[in-house]
Amino acid sequence: MLIKHDYLNTVALDGYISVIEGGLRESSSSRIVQGRDRGGGMDFSVIKADIGDNSATESVISQGDHSASKLSRLIDAGNSNPETTGWVRVFEPELDFADIGTGALIEWECEIFIPDFISYLSNGKELAETLRTFGSLRNTASSIGLDTTGLPETQSLEGMSSFFESFDVAPVVVGEDDDTEWKVLGTLDKKWIAPGAKFDGPYRIIGKVTKVIPPGQWYLIASLPGLNLLDRKRRRQLEKEGPTESNQDQFIAGPAVVLDVLSIFR
Repeated sequence: MLIKHDYLNTVALDGYISVIEGGLRESSSSRIVQGRDRGGGMDFSVIKADIGDNSATESVISQGDHSASKLSRLIDAGNSNPETTGWVRVFEPELDFADIGTGALIEWECEIFIPDFISYLSNGKELAETLRTFGSLRNTASSIGLDTTGLPETQSLEGMSSFFESFDVAPVVVGEDDDTEWKVLGTLDKKWIAPGAKFDGPYRIIGKVTKVIPPGQWYLIASLPGLNLLDRKRRRQLEKEGPTESNQDQFIAGPAVVLDVLSIFR
């Protein structure tokens, strides 16, 4: 299988591979020699002559163990020996997720997206730069006599920029499918995200199950590891109260599975 990953935690991947294969592969090299040998002979009673033309080319190929190759081997090992690896390839979500337990590694092809309010907060620096650019344009428009009535004041824009810039929120992905109520969700570490990744559309996700949210219960997205949006007391209060009309987008309705995400790829 040819893999193009938009997210891959290579440290976690190395850990899984080392357990399955009894260690990590080192880089290797191989030597290829291609030769040519042409010869002709004349044999007379007195005179014998040999004509030869020998040549050879040598190529040395160095091979490293690429992360995509490791991921492919992990998937093959998981699907070929699910009992030993705890691997669950999800084909029928209603059945496969119903008996899932913490610690299982799941592989599921589904629609991936980032919730809107998390998208804003996880891109706080970019949003702050946009607001500052808008503030500069407002000042320019005002200086040349254009009507800026109704536009936010520069001071307000700077305050909003500083507010968004203070956030360093980990992206959160949610996976779902139209044929089931089950969902998966988990935080991503920004350093493992590939450049240009969008996380919007069909993907395959692999992750270790850390929590199962039963049907009828709600899970506060801010409780995911790495977010640090609220203190523990406030999180527990919101979890106890449940969603309201104003904050429903900050909750995920069960049934759902919280993952420690290893990879998201196509």
